[in-house]
Amino acid sequence: MKAHLAKNPDDRKLVVIESSIAQEQGDFAGAAKILQGLLNSGNAQAEDYNDFAWNALFEGKVDAAALQAAQQANLLTNRDNYAILHTLGCVYAAQGKTTEARQLAIEVM
Repeated sequence: MKAHLAKNPDDRKLVVIESSIAQEQGDFAGAAKILQGLLNSGNAQAEDYNDFAWNALFEGKVDAAALQAAQQANLLTNRDNYAILHTLGCVYAAQGKTTEARQLAIEVM
């Protein structure tokens, strides 16, 4: 897989697969690095931003970049994707922003 990715570093599907493999192996820091490259490339889709934010929850590194990614995913889906809204709510909660997390949960219901 890494050989294919090295030959085609801008292939979004390969990048997503590689990050998923890293996550499955518990390498959340590695997955974050792979996903960050995708986000920086300008080829990322809403699901990629969501995966970056979700990965941050497992990595234990729910920082401003994770929040920004979750919010970007939410914007790209016009606030109409339950999985992405769920991730955003979890990011808010992990950052101690319980008011925002609660409000989002109410809106989703």
